[in-house]
Amino acid sequence: MSRYSESKHPHHAVRQFRGQPGNYILHFSDGTAYVGRQGAHVSRLDAHMRTHGEQVVGVQFMTDHENNQCVRAEREQRTVKQLERAGVMLRNLIEPSHPQSCPPRRKR
Repeated sequence: MSRYSESKHPHHAVRQFRGQPGNYILHFSDGTAYVGRQGAHVSRLDAHMRTHGEQVVGVQFMTDHENNQCVRAEREQRTVKQLERAGVMLRNLIEPSHPQSCPPRRKR
């Protein structure tokens, strides 16, 4: 996960990455994390901060320079698996979805 940014203060991250396509990891004060993705001209980070703002202590972001939803979906799934293997408790309730317009995922 070395391609994610260093953890940034949530309010700075929201301003810096607003409307940029990419993947993110929210770090919460209780030690849990949430992995997500956002497309261009959308700010999922804003939505998370409105809902959980006081609990979020850091945000890591990885920009998707090509704005490719298939790349973001794959990256989100890989990040979830990596964090789970590292023993991080995630707030993600379901496995990340894969857009139907993307090619089928390869079995590993």
